[in-house]
Formats: sequence, structure tokens, C-alpha cells
Amino acid sequence: MSGGFFVIGHWDFKMPPELGGDGKEIFLMGYDTNRNVYTFDAFSSHGRHQVSRGTVNGDRWTWTSEGTYDGQDTKQKMTMKILSPTSYSLKLEVSMDRTTWMTFMEGKATKR
Repeated sequence: MSGGFFVIGHWDFKMPPELGGDGKEIFLMGYDTNRNVYTFDAFSSHGRHQVSRGTVNGDRWTWTSEGTYDGQDTKQKMTMKILSPTSYSLKLEVSMDRTTWMTFMEGKATKR
């Protein structure tokens, strides 16, 4: 797409069966010039649609979103730290009460 504001990507993921099991996801990432935030819309083979908004501070990206799991509303925050041009570390935190955060996942992503 011309303009350079959006990119389309996809990934495969592995999760325990109790969290839905392995799957695939396609996403559209862009920049909202009206709100001055990055946008992320993802659609998974589990039937989930995730909408996130992101900001950048140096080598750190922070994404926020909301979701529902087992009928309970949650707030989510993912922090990504750029380690090199081909890798980043990540931490996903979830809040059930919108104030107390618990780590849901930590890891590292590397381009193949």
C-alpha cells in the first residue's frame, strides 16, 4: 500500500491446549496520524479479534488493549524492547481489575 503507514503480517503461535492450543494470526499494523499512535488489528484462527494502540519511547514499544476471557473483561499491556534489527524481548501483562497487573507471558522474538 502506498503511503508507508501500514504493514500486513502473519505468524504461527504455540499455546497450551487449555488456552486454545496452537494457531495462526494475521495482522495489520499502522500509524494513526490523527491520534499519533500506532495501531494493531489481529485476527486469529481461534476466532479472536484484537485491537491495540501503541506508543514508542526510545527502543521500547508499549501496546495496550482490552479483551474478554471466560466472560471477564481484562486490560492488557505488552511491552517490547528492541534488542537488535532482528529481535525483541516482550512482556505481556494482564489486569482483571484495571489496577493490579500480573505477568501473563515473557519471551523473545527472533526473525527467521
